[in-house]
Amino acid sequence: MSGVDRPAGRPKVAVFSSRFLHYSQTFVFDEIRYHARYLAEVFTRERLNAEKFPFSPVHSLTGLEAFAYRTTLLSPTFFRLFREGRFDLVHAHFGSGACYALPYCTRFRLPLVVTFHGYDVPLLLSSERFHPANWAYWACSRWLFRRADLLLAVSEDLRSLLISAGAPAEKVAVHRLGIDTMLPPRVERTDEKMVVLMAGRMVEKKGFEYGIRAFAQALKKHPALRLRLVGDGERRRDYERLIGSLGLSGKVEMTGILSHAELLETMRRSDIVLVPSVTARNGDREGIPMVVYEAAALGMPMIASKHGGMPEVIADGVTGLLVPERDVAALAGALRQLIENPALRQSLGEAARRKAQSEFDIRQRITALEERYDELLRRRSSTRLL
Repeated sequence: MSGVDRPAGRPKVAVFSSRFLHYSQTFVFDEIRYHARYLAEVFTRERLNAEKFPFSPVHSLTGLEAFAYRTTLLSPTFFRLFREGRFDLVHAHFGSGACYALPYCTRFRLPLVVTFHGYDVPLLLSSERFHPANWAYWACSRWLFRRADLLLAVSEDLRSLLISAGAPAEKVAVHRLGIDTMLPPRVERTDEKMVVLMAGRMVEKKGFEYGIRAFAQALKKHPALRLRLVGDGERRRDYERLIGSLGLSGKVEMTGILSHAELLETMRRSDIVLVPSVTARNGDREGIPMVVYEAAALGMPMIASKHGGMPEVIADGVTGLLVPERDVAALAGALRQLIENPALRQSLGEAARRKAQSEFDIRQRITALEERYDELLRRRSSTRLL
């Protein structure tokens, strides 16, 4: 299944993703299915959620070959597919996933593009890189920086961090992700109820505990307020305990994991999107969360923390409200401001939707990405002629 028709005879890109695909990584799925001039084939260690992310072809491994691939990066199956496939370039998502692509683009002398999305950059600068689970990626990153032709960061913030981690500045560029902006916009609620939504993996860097505490403060003045939490993760139990201790039972709905279509519809039925992300204690941080792009495309009024690349896409007071990280009082104040000012909610949402349509439409972003591919292939062709 693809976002556009894909006629044969187009250049081919081998897409590497360690696990295709975690439910929170819809941006990878959208990027490959909306290709217009390139054909994509996916190479992955493990196929996940195939029913939610239907795409073909996806090449995955099993048994001893999967185990060997994880430890050595080598797969006889993948080498055979590369010999037969006649790929033009390789594109890997996440720095850690790009390590798996290195033997194949090196053996077959193919250009390598890597997109860094968030945790994969600060990890290289923190003490976490020496953890046994991360050491191989850190060691591989030196080879990756030398071998890659183009390193894409989803925000200026990540670009700066990537250069600090040792990536050659001349190879690093910012490439923002895209979203389908042809979605129907939200409809302003007519009843007294007002719903605040937070969505994402329940991990430290999402900062959901600060959003919950801010909601509790805003609720004191606005008792009809409700909070909807979408997602799951290691901190779910902590959030459930926090909700109970603050006396919020019955005021907060925890939906669990939703499909992308369900998430968008749930967002449309909400009134305010809250994105209180923080830098985690181990240095983990956001690039630009997809919920920001999705909320903008739907015309949702947003409150977000001044974190990662969010100030690069949210203009404070124009397309959303920005507050300092971990500032519960500021989050609660911004919530009250939007609750009490319908005109501000409408103006922020409309401006966010216009910005999404002009700057973040998935078709525009794919065109920009394919132009980067074109340039790499032209450079490779010119080098071979010398």
